Order: sequence, then C-alpha cells, then structure tokens
Amino acid sequence: MQQLIYFNLQAIPLRSFGTEDNIRQKFPAMANISQENIKWCFHLQNDLNKLDYFRITFIVCCVVNAIFAVCATISNGAIVIGIKRTPSLHTPSNLLFCGLAACGIGVGILTQPTYVIYKVAELTRDVKTICWIRKLHHICTHFFSKLLLFILAEISVERFLGVYLLQSYRTVVSGKRVAIALVAANIAAAFIAASIALWKYSIVSNVLNFVVMFCSVLITTASYSIVYLKLKERTRIQRNNLLLKQSKSNKIEHIRIYKHSIKTVAWLIGSVVLCSLPQLCLLVVQAILGYSDPVRLAQNVAATILFINATFNPLVWFYRNKEIRQAACKALRISRTTTEILQLQVLD
Repeated sequence: MQQLIYFNLQAIPLRSFGTEDNIRQKFPAMANISQENIKWCFHLQNDLNKLDYFRITFIVCCVVNAIFAVCATISNGAIVIGIKRTPSLHTPSNLLFCGLAACGIGVGILTQPTYVIYKVAELTRDVKTICWIRKLHHICTHFFSKLLLFILAEISVERFLGVYLLQSYRTVVSGKRVAIALVAANIAAAFIAASIALWKYSIVSNVLNFVVMFCSVLITTASYSIVYLKLKERTRIQRNNLLLKQSKSNKIEHIRIYKHSIKTVAWLIGSVVLCSLPQLCLLVVQAILGYSDPVRLAQNVAATILFINATFNPLVWFYRNKEIRQAACKALRISRTTTEILQLQVLD
C-alpha cells in the first residue's frame, strides 16, 4: 500500500520526501516522532507548528463539547426510553422522533468525545493518535450530520403526507414503513460518510457534502412550508363555512392540534438550520479560499455549534410535547411537580 502524507491539502507519497531525515526537515513538528509512527500515519494533514494560533479555540471547543456530550446523551436517552415505555406514544411520527433522538445519542457518545480526543492529541502533538482518531471523528461527524438531515426531511415529509392524505394517512404511513425509511436513512448516511472519507479534501467530496446538505435542507423547508400553507388555507375555509357548525368546530380543533405539532417540527427545523448554516457557509468558503488557517479555526467553531444541536432537539420536544415531556421525566425519575416548575420558569 502506498504510504501518503498530506501537505498543503495534497496527498504526497512518503517516498517523495526521501529519507527519514528529509521528512523531519520538511515537518519540524515531527522531530520526536519515530519512523514507525511516521509510516503508520497515512493521512496527517495538520500543520502542528501552528498550534499556538489555534490553542485557545481548541481548548474552549473541547470543554464545550465535553459538557454537551453528556447533556446530549442523557436528554436524548430519556426521550428514547420514555417513548419506548409509553404504549400511547408508539406512533409513526414518534418513531421518527426516536430515530432523531438516537442520532443525538450517537453524537453524544461518539462524535463529540472523538472530537475532544482528537484536539487533545493535536495540543499534545501525539501524531499517532491524531492519525486514527481524526479519521474516526470525521466519519462519525459526516454520518450523524447526514443522518440528522435525512431524518428531519423524513419527519417533514411525514407531516406533509398527514395533511394531504387525511383519512388514508394511517393506511399509507405505518410503523413498518417508517422503520424501513429509518434504515434506508442510516444506509445512505453511512455510504455518504464513507465516500467523503475516501475523497477527503477533494473537489468531489466538497461537492457531494454541499449537495447532500443543501438538498436535505431544501426538502425539509419545502415540505414544511407547503404543510403550513395548506393548514392555513383549511383553517380559513372551515371558519368561513357557516354550515355544519358542530362538524366545523371539530375540524378546527383537529387543525389546531395538528398546527401545534407542525410548530414543534418548525422549532426542530429552525434549530437544525441555524446550527448547520455556519458549516454550510464554510463549505462554500473552503471551496473558494482553500483550507486556510482562518477557515480551519472557523470550522472548529462551526462544528461545535453543529454538535450542540444534538442537545437542543430534546429540549424542543420536552417543552413542546406534554406527553413526551412526561415520559422523559418518568424515565429520568423527575417528579411531576419539578417538571411543572421547570416549565413555568422557561415560560417566564
């Protein structure tokens, strides 16, 4: 297998640098690294001589990610356990929410911890650890970020079908079909993560990453917008209908409840879009300016913001959905009184 080292974003065969002394002369930061470790590292791309420029940012990002990794794991775990233990919550829409929460757990136990280990290895100049943890972290990041966008798009499409299919919704949208959609989302996310890892720092990987993120956000936003406009139109028609007042009242109540659900999805979409926007913008900047030091610095901050979204999502469910809130609190053994006090504090 040809041994490669990355320099200025280009994969260069190690033998092109000549002897071990030439490699050390080209990369002063590797002065104390053994020849075995140099050959073992096939994808080193970081210039370890510029760590002072990134040190404060790395430390702050590590602390933030370590804290929110625990928060994401506990909060999303409570959502999954709460829904699983509550039979009344076993619906197709809540199954999608479970998939989103499971994605958040993955971020908390894999993506954020590997980020912390990766940055600590950079700060301590542990080149061998950088080599394997960096690859693992990037695969986890791309997998869970794409899975998040896919599931959110599926939630929006499910809401769209609920508005347009009406009575036939339960026949078309079943738990089995939702489970198949979730499995397909995981397979697609794994394929894309592996593809991006294989073509890292190439035009192909940047274009693929941008297209996937853009299309997912576009589908989610378009589905939600259509649903919201359709519900608004139906509410207006029902209120203007002077016949069958009792039926009208029941339909308006149904639409009101459905609107609350749509608004919850809107909060989720807004949270994901806002947290993904910095990363999406940086992909464009990186494609234009290259992987410069300021871009690398901003990318660490943008990645941290994206990871924090895994904690925001369960908070949205907690305060927007009473049933999920009670189930999650029961899973965490939080009393009803404490839950009500926390809710009042947030409303205030």
